[in-house]
Amino acid sequence: MKLNFDFRPFLVRLRSVLLCMCSLFAASCNNPGGSTRPMAELLAASNLQNHLIITGDYQPNPPGSVSGEANMNVSRYWNYRVRLREQFMSYGTGTGDCIPADRMQRFVGGGSDQIAGKWSDGTLKLGWYIGVLATEIHMLRHPAIYPGFGDSTDLHNAKAELYCALTAFERLDRFGEQKIWEFTAQGGLNLLGSKGFHWPDSPGFFIRDDVAAATGRALGLDSLRSDYAVIDDLARPAQTTHPALPFNKEMSQDQAIHMLLGLALARRLLPPNTTYNGVSLRDYAVNEARKIMDWVGRGSEWIIRDPVTPVIRHYGPIPWFDPWHPADWDHLSPVRRGPDARPFSYGFSRAEKIIDGRQQGVSPSARALWLSLQASAPAFQLIASLQNAQADNLHMIMTLAAIGDSWGSSTGLSLQQLASYEDFLLYPILNQVLHYSPGSLDGQLISDARNMLQSAPYAGPSIGGPAWSLDSHGWGSDNRFIRERKQQNQKGAAVLLESFNGLDYMLLHNLFYIAAPRYFQSVQFRSHSRIPDLSPPGWPVPAAAEIPPLGYVSFGTPRTIDRGESTEAMQVDIFLHYTDPDGDTDRVAVGHDLPGEGIVRKIGSKFEFTGPVYGAAKHRTSFTIYLQDEQGQRNEIDVPLEWNGRINHPPRVGAVIYLDRIVVGGTALGVPAWGTAEWNMTVYVVDPDYPMPEPGPFLITGMENLVAFPTSANTVKIITAWSLLQPHGAGTVTIRGFDTLGTSTEKEFTVQW
Repeated sequence: MKLNFDFRPFLVRLRSVLLCMCSLFAASCNNPGGSTRPMAELLAASNLQNHLIITGDYQPNPPGSVSGEANMNVSRYWNYRVRLREQFMSYGTGTGDCIPADRMQRFVGGGSDQIAGKWSDGTLKLGWYIGVLATEIHMLRHPAIYPGFGDSTDLHNAKAELYCALTAFERLDRFGEQKIWEFTAQGGLNLLGSKGFHWPDSPGFFIRDDVAAATGRALGLDSLRSDYAVIDDLARPAQTTHPALPFNKEMSQDQAIHMLLGLALARRLLPPNTTYNGVSLRDYAVNEARKIMDWVGRGSEWIIRDPVTPVIRHYGPIPWFDPWHPADWDHLSPVRRGPDARPFSYGFSRAEKIIDGRQQGVSPSARALWLSLQASAPAFQLIASLQNAQADNLHMIMTLAAIGDSWGSSTGLSLQQLASYEDFLLYPILNQVLHYSPGSLDGQLISDARNMLQSAPYAGPSIGGPAWSLDSHGWGSDNRFIRERKQQNQKGAAVLLESFNGLDYMLLHNLFYIAAPRYFQSVQFRSHSRIPDLSPPGWPVPAAAEIPPLGYVSFGTPRTIDRGESTEAMQVDIFLHYTDPDGDTDRVAVGHDLPGEGIVRKIGSKFEFTGPVYGAAKHRTSFTIYLQDEQGQRNEIDVPLEWNGRINHPPRVGAVIYLDRIVVGGTALGVPAWGTAEWNMTVYVVDPDYPMPEPGPFLITGMENLVAFPTSANTVKIITAWSLLQPHGAGTVTIRGFDTLGTSTEKEFTVQW
C-alpha cells in the first residue's frame, strides 16, 4: 500500500479546532446562563471566514468494513472529494477561490519540511472540476439508480461547489483583462494615461487562474506557484511575490476545450431548475460556454487574441497610453500559447452546437481536416507520430470529438481506437454519456474502466516520498487523461512527496457509472459533513440582465453580379445569430457601421454585402454589427471579409495580313502599268482577364497611304495602289481594340508591297 505522509491537513485541522474552541469558550463567557452555539455552526463559520473547509471526513486508509467493487470505488471517490476540498483549494467567491491546485509538493529532504502548492493549467482543471460536480449532482438526483451514493447534504454540497466553480470562471473572465494589464510594461510603468485605468472586460477572454497569497495562506502552504503569481515565502508575500509574465496568464485553446468539457456535462445532465442562490446552474454554464465560443471563433477567424493590447502614442518625445482609442480587432495580438484554433474549428463549432444550439461558420477545408483526424483516417497517423505533441493534440481532439459527436456514427469507435495510444479511455465514455442512452457501453471499455478505477490508491494519487519506488498504476501525474503514458507512470523522488488532486479518477468514476449503471451495486451509504453556504459575490452572478447580447455571424455562398461589366461585384449574404441572456431577444437593437470598401444593406434578419471585383487581386475589409439590449448593454461583432478580385488589363491586339489579289487598272505597250492590290487583314482582340479568349470589337482609327474598311466582325479589307513608276511602297492602318469593360488598346500595323 502506498502511504501518504502529508501532515499538513492535521495541522490545519488542529488550527481550525482551536479557533472553534476559543469561539465556544468566548460564547460561554459572554452569555452566562445562555446556551452556547453548536460546535458545527462555529466550525462552519470559521471555515467560511478562512476560505477553507475542514470536516475531518478524509481518511488515508479504507475503512475495514468496505468490501465489494462499487462500494470500494464509491468510498474512494468520496475520500478524494473531501481531500480535494480540504487540501487543494480555498472555498469562497473571492480571488483565487474554487480553483483546484494540480498538485501539492512536500519537501522532506535536508531536515526541512516545506509544503508548496502548484496551480498550472488552472482553467483546464476547473473544467474537470465542473464536470465532476455536474455528474455528481446527476447521480445524487437519482437515488433509485444509485442507492447509497449520497443524500441531501451531499447534494447541497455539490450545488454549492458548482456555484463556486462557475463563479470562479466568471471571475477569471470578468477581471482577467485587468489582471493582465496590471503587469504589462505600460500598466506597471504608469505611462501617461494609464494611471487608474481599468481595462474593460471582453466577454469570453479569460485568464488561467488568479491564485495568490490568500489562497496559499488558507491552505497552510509555505510557497506557491501559479500562472498568475509565484510566491517564494508566504510568510512574507509582499517581499517574495513575483507576478507571472502576462502571456503566462492568457487563455489558450486547450484551456477553452477542457472548460467546454465541464460546461457540456452541466448542460447535458442538469435540469434548468437545479439552482443555487436563485441561479440556474445549467443556464449559468451555457452562458459561460457561449462567451468562450464568441471569443474563440470571433468573426469566423478562429484565432484567439489577447484584448490587452495597449495603443502607445507619443506626445513629442513622451510616450503615453491611449485608453480612448484601443486597438481594433485586426491589431490585437494573438495569445502566445495555442492561439490558432483553425485546425480544430469544426470540432469547436460542433461542440458549441451541443452546448448552446449555435454553430459558427468554418471553412470547407477545416471541416475536411477535422474529418481526417478520426482513427480510421490515415491523416491521424501524422499527429500520432509527432514527438512531444501526441498526447497534447490527442486529448484536445478527443475532447472536442466526444462533446460534439463530430465524426457522426463512427465517433464512438474512433474514440476507442484513439484511446489506445495513451490509455485515454475516459473520452469514449464521455461521448457515451453526452449522446447515448445508458447501458450500451462497449464490453472491452467496461472491463478497462473497471480495472483502472480499482487500481487507484485510496489515499489519493501521489508519487515520491518514502514510498517513491512503488508502482503508481498510471495515477502518477496531475491528470492521466492529458499526459502521455510514460508521465502517467512516474514514481517521483524520495525527497519530494507530490500529491495530485485526483480529478481524473473522480470524473472517470462518475462517467462510468452513468454510462454503465448496472455495475453500481451494494454501495453502503456514509454520511458526510455539510459545508458552509456561499453568498453571492460583490459582483452580479450570473447577472443575466447585465450580460450584453451574445451573437455571431455565418455566411451564405458568395455570388457574382454584373459579370463581365465594369460594375462586376461579389455579393454574399451574412446571417446574424444572436440572443439576449435575459430572454428579451426580440427587443435587442441591431445596427452596423460602414465597411472600408463595398456596401452593406440590412434586409430583414440578414445583411447583404456587395464588394467590387476590379481594382485589386485580393480585397479585404470589415464592418461591425452592434447589439444593444434594453439595459443599454452593448456587444460588437466584428465581421471580416476577404474575397478574390481582379485587376483589369487592357486587351491585346494583333493581326495577320496577307495579299488576296492584284487588280490591273491599265496597260502601256501591252504591259500592266498601274492598278491596285487587295489585302485581307484578320484582327484579333483578346481580353487577358478571361481564361477563354474571345474576339473583341475594334475600330479602324487611322490609315496612311492605303484604304481600309471592315468586312466582318474580325476582318478588314486593305487596298493599296501601284504603278510602273512606283511598284513598291508602304502604308499603315491603326486598330483600336476594346474589352468587355471598355478598356482599349491601339496598335499600328504596316503593309509593305
